Amino acid sequence: MSNRSTLRIVSCAVTVGVLFAVVSGVSVSGSASSSDAAAPGVETGFSPTFALIGLLAGAMIGSGIGFFWGRSGAGRNLGFLLVTLLGGFTGLMAAALLGAQTVVTATATSSSMEHGAPPGVLLGGAVVGMIGGAACAWCFRPSARLEATAA
Repeated sequence: MSNRSTLRIVSCAVTVGVLFAVVSGVSVSGSASSSDAAAPGVETGFSPTFALIGLLAGAMIGSGIGFFWGRSGAGRNLGFLLVTLLGGFTGLMAAALLGAQTVVTATATSSSMEHGAPPGVLLGGAVVGMIGGAACAWCFRPSARLEATAA
């Protein structure tokens, strides 16, 4: 295994591990009250335990992605697909965090609160992320010329 393959596996493991740590460690909760004293709001929390579990699970998944991405033949194509899907997942998570909005509806007898991104924003984030993931997989693909000289 060459240094370039090891670097690819480690970088994928770290990237996916950090992504999964953020996704599993950050939580959002909403609160609403019927009294006028407490205003409805959205609170963000962080759980280090879930973040550690996400980091470890993501590192294992990222190692697999980096391993397949550095292979030749069908393995390289599978790695390219996995990097593209990972880009889509990253775009979806970014759109969910950056495009979130809170809508509070109050009537005479009830109130409701919704927090999240609209479906169009989520779809756009996933598409842009997949395009970015495919571009990343294409730009940083293993070169057949470099692999031939390393072997």
